[in-house]
Amino acid sequence: MPSTLLPTVAVLTVTFLSGASLSNSWFSLPFLLTTLTPSTIPATLHTFALLQAHADPIFPLIAVTTSLLHWTHAYRLHFASGTVWAGAATFCMITYSLAVVFPTVGKIEKVQSRVERNKADRDNESGKVEAEEMRALLRRWNVQHIVRGLMPLVGTVVGLRALVRELGGGDGM
Repeated sequence: MPSTLLPTVAVLTVTFLSGASLSNSWFSLPFLLTTLTPSTIPATLHTFALLQAHADPIFPLIAVTTSLLHWTHAYRLHFASGTVWAGAATFCMITYSLAVVFPTVGKIEKVQSRVERNKADRDNESGKVEAEEMRALLRRWNVQHIVRGLMPLVGTVVGLRALVRELGGGDGM
């Protein structure tokens, strides 16, 4: 029986990735949305930027590492294992981010630049428009981020199923 260390570590790391990613959407962003008013736009944007700054370097690294672990294990088994699909599902998180999520982040950053240039009274009509625009963009990002967080969850399920099969669990889950 081949070593199950690689797929076990891959399943654990992809589970962490999915949970960490989805926690941003389930806990952090709803908090930002409930506190968003015209006068809190700068603070909300700053907090969102910090959230992005902490997640951006880590999530893709974990996704690539996990995918490589799955694919290395699949290669060792001459691609007879379902772990190749677990790696692909996890790696989709990166391509989805580049194609779908990053353009939304770019729009949020444009609003942030506009807000920083126009530090006038946030309680006027333009402040209300900016707050609604920001709320819509953050909601869009949240939905996109949930979809992105579900990709490694699919990788978890597929990888765990392949691991259970490998350990002699028959058809898996």
